[in-house]
Parts: sequence; structure tokens; C-alpha cells
Amino acid sequence: MVALELARSGAPIKAVAIFHGTLDSPTPEDVKNIKGRVLVMHGIDDTSVPVTDAYKLANELKAANVNFQLELYSGVVHGFTEPENKGGPGKKTIYNERADQKSWAAMQDLFHEAFDKNTTGAAPN
Repeated sequence: MVALELARSGAPIKAVAIFHGTLDSPTPEDVKNIKGRVLVMHGIDDTSVPVTDAYKLANELKAANVNFQLELYSGVVHGFTEPENKGGPGKKTIYNERADQKSWAAMQDLFHEAFDKNTTGAAPN
């Protein structure tokens, strides 16, 4: 939530990655202030933050012409990157190794594209 709100504030950031975060905002119109790329990684079976929130955010980002990517992981709930989330009866957060690894790789790809220098030595746009 913090990273997404920082982007919504208009901070001059090149990229932001959100792992199973809170996606809604009291001021959704602030999405127009986002200057960098946005990567959202979300479990489609997350009951803490419903997938409809991810779709709503995607529509807001699209309407504001923000460069974004939405990754949804099937069979995955909230907290999928935290190995201590063992799950069990009544638990809403469960670690998922596959989603953890895929989301980490997606973030690394985003950051590589946003922050690495190209072959001419100039910073990317």
C-alpha cells in the first residue's frame, strides 16, 4: 500500500512493485499522478484484498495511461511471499512458493528494465 500511495502522490519514481498489497485508495483519481511503471502481483483467491480490487486498479491505471502490469496467480491467497504464513484452518494468508518465485522474478525484470543502463550507457526513459 505504501509504495502504491507513494506513486499516487506523484513522487518522481521510475517503478513500483506491489506484492499482495492493499490496492484501493480514498482518492482513486490520484492515479493520474503516477509517473513511473507499476507492477501489481496478486493472488486471485485473496479474500483479504479481493481480485475485484486488482481489476478496479487496472482500469484506473489504464484510464490514466499509466504503464502497468497486473499479474494474477491462481490458487494463491494473501501473504504468498511470506514463508512463515503456514496456513491452516481459518488462515487468510498462506505462503506459495511458485507465486513467490514468479513474483520476485517479475519484480527483478521490471527493475532491470526501469533502472539498468542500456548498451549506449544512457539511462532508459
